Amino acid sequence: MRFLAFSTGVGYAFLGLFLVLPLVFIFWQVLAGIGEVYASITDPFYINLSPDAFRNAFFVRPTDPPTVVIRGPDLGVVLNSLWVAALVAAADVALGFVLAYVLAKYAFRGRTFLGLLATVPLIVMPFATAYVVRKFLDPRWGTLNWILHDVMGLPFRLEISGLAAVALVQAIMYLPIAYLNIYAALTRVDPTLEEVANNLGAGEGRAVRDVVFPLSLPGLAAAFVLVFIFAIDDVAAPIIFQDDPMARKLLSYQVYSKFLDQLRGQISPTAAFLALILLAISVTSFLAVRKYVGLRQYAMLIRQLRPRIYTPGPLGKVLIYLVAFPLVALASAPLIGALVM
Repeated sequence: MRFLAFSTGVGYAFLGLFLVLPLVFIFWQVLAGIGEVYASITDPFYINLSPDAFRNAFFVRPTDPPTVVIRGPDLGVVLNSLWVAALVAAADVALGFVLAYVLAKYAFRGRTFLGLLATVPLIVMPFATAYVVRKFLDPRWGTLNWILHDVMGLPFRLEISGLAAVALVQAIMYLPIAYLNIYAALTRVDPTLEEVANNLGAGEGRAVRDVVFPLSLPGLAAAFVLVFIFAIDDVAAPIIFQDDPMARKLLSYQVYSKFLDQLRGQISPTAAFLALILLAISVTSFLAVRKYVGLRQYAMLIRQLRPRIYTPGPLGKVLIYLVAFPLVALASAPLIGALVM
């Protein structure tokens, strides 16, 4: 009992020293500089809802050949972080569901290889992924414009920069996180429920819509929140694309840059407040999805049963080999690029 009490006390002391005290210090910094915090947050740099926010989201630069520039809207630091993270999470959940369903429900040649390839982006460090994607997107010498302009002969070049480039990099980095969570949810759905739906006359498409998708919603919600939190906290992509001022207008980059100022002896209450915003968004997202999943009671897979497996038809095979494989190969391209470089 003494050892248990001692170990419990050590645990509480550890949490107090490395969790509670830093949070108290951050709150104190915010309260001590509340005037500076208010002046900063009310600046359009942090929240911008004017029509000018969409002025440079998409435009054509008059070069030879013309360059189509995609940067994304500039709604200010706080709202930029929210819409970029939400866009990345939504895209990864949609792509992850398709990929997870193909791997969980279909039997085809190369299935194991596709599953392994889908997890490759987890191997590459975020900075390496962002750097390789930047080289790929380079408007002058990048692979993307070489394919579009030199190989396909299109009369324009494409430049993806700013927040759009950050969102693209994060979508590539965090696709495996969404895929793995959704795959686990799909494989745990009781296959007898699909069989009942089939016996009642529902085809595969309707069984997916009325049975598989609703039962896998907790997994989709968990995947969305995980990717959202990773994306809003990511600082690798904004640093790699920081030559575009819009890429710097994210909470993670602002906290990072102001933290560097603190290392020089300048403590910023604004940095502490932005860190609290990040913490509040992450904790709120986690608690919301935890509450949602806790309220949903579903019939899940009995361990002795295997998930229902379908045989894809001709069109299904075409989609698997011409859509699923290229999608996963594109997500794995940064690893190949990093090795080549």
